[in-house]
Amino acid sequence: MKNILVPATFFMGFLIAGCSSALYLAEVDSLKQRAMLVENRMSKAEMLSIMGKPEQRSFRNSEEAITFCAGRWLPSEGNIRLFYTVWLNNGEVVGVTNYQLTNPGTGQSGQPCSKYLRSVDWGQSPYDRKIKVDV
Repeated sequence: MKNILVPATFFMGFLIAGCSSALYLAEVDSLKQRAMLVENRMSKAEMLSIMGKPEQRSFRNSEEAITFCAGRWLPSEGNIRLFYTVWLNNGEVVGVTNYQLTNPGTGQSGQPCSKYLRSVDWGQSPYDRKIKVDV
């Protein structure tokens, strides 16, 4: 019975690790696919129904930046986290940007995405601004 139990335990561990990688890839692919469904001038409610729960929300006057994340710091899973920011103005989507981060070092695998969110850089907002220049 011992001889059968050890290989079975090893096999179950292998299956769990394989499922974890598959879930990670599905999570990242799902975020990428959902981001591709977001359209210009879509309402905030429509966008959230597609993208799901955000990791971060920032706003400035009529502009808003909502960030989503997928991924984990595991070597078997690519050691990346993927971030998408959906930009809105007056409650309508005006653009989507993304970035990815690789593992910053050891001991970080259990940290949530929210720990690695970048501060919103309003200079990256794709909102079309008009600037008055007096000459």
